[in-house]
Amino acid sequence: MRSDLLVGLEPAGDWQLATIHRSNSRPSMLVPFDKAVSAKQPTGWVHFFIHDSRFSRLLRDPWRYLPILSRFDGVIPPDCSVFWGYPLYRQLESVSRSREIGSWLQRNGIPVIPCVRWGKENTYNFAFDGIEPGGTIAVGTAGAMREKEARKIFELGFEPMLDAVAPKRIIVYGSRRSRVFASAEERGVEIVQFDTDTARAFSKRSK
Repeated sequence: MRSDLLVGLEPAGDWQLATIHRSNSRPSMLVPFDKAVSAKQPTGWVHFFIHDSRFSRLLRDPWRYLPILSRFDGVIPPDCSVFWGYPLYRQLESVSRSREIGSWLQRNGIPVIPCVRWGKENTYNFAFDGIEPGGTIAVGTAGAMREKEARKIFELGFEPMLDAVAPKRIIVYGSRRSRVFASAEERGVEIVQFDTDTARAFSKRSK
């Protein structure tokens, strides 16, 4: 149950999710976890906007990867998938795992930018908990923009997320081609976008 990760955490919300304290960081480079593990020259922030199977080893044995992650500028915690077709307790588990790892990393001296992931409206009462308002957060849009239903769920939850978390800055991994980001900028939120590895590779081939 990895109860060792709970030592010193500060619970938040009705579900007592682990708290990730506010960060004002602004990454200039993002590196996926699976590439960070083998990186010879650590630089940038480690992210987990990759398939869950590619970071499951961290969830099983986080202490093993703490020395590796500590060599980088900071970490955006695991973006555990919130499958809205799954029972609600499984969706809650995905959010809680992200907060738990992020809080644990932060308590071990690693700069952390919380990752925010939500599903349908019935996830709003826990999906935004455990994040101290007013700082930098991160969202992944790689999957959310491809399918009509996924895009709708992402956009419907965006405004409730802004109200709950009140971010100063949003790191977007993937496309920012959605009206919600313009709406956020109108509210004074800075949007910092990073292309996915796939998009960068496609751009290079096109050139």
